[in-house]
Amino acid sequence: MDNILELDIYVGCIEKIKPNSNYGLSINDNDEKTITWYDTDQTEPTTGEISSIRDTVISELLYALLRKQRNEKMLKTDFYFVNDFAHKTDEKRQEWLAYRQALRDLPNNQTPQIDSDGNLTNVTWPTEPTGS
Repeated sequence: MDNILELDIYVGCIEKIKPNSNYGLSINDNDEKTITWYDTDQTEPTTGEISSIRDTVISELLYALLRKQRNEKMLKTDFYFVNDFAHKTDEKRQEWLAYRQALRDLPNNQTPQIDSDGNLTNVTWPTEPTGS
């Protein structure tokens, strides 16, 4: 998941309200949702139920996307911390350590949002050090 779609939000709401339910869902270009409820053990969630948790689900999806992107950045720098990697200076090693710590701290100090295309916004990423 590189962005958050309306479908992700709606599915997240349904799954939160009616876990493990059986349904089909489609959303057209105008964001009109069509749900086909197959579950005989649970009733279909109401529009009010879905609306009441929409913001919570969006927040959860935003932080999940933030963590995913953060983890990708962490993976790209893992090789700097294998035992036999020789940093040019201890100062450079400390820069990389600080960068990775800043990445780990991101979910606690950011308030992510999404743009109209579902892309993550309002996140200030730490600047990756140059060189090794």
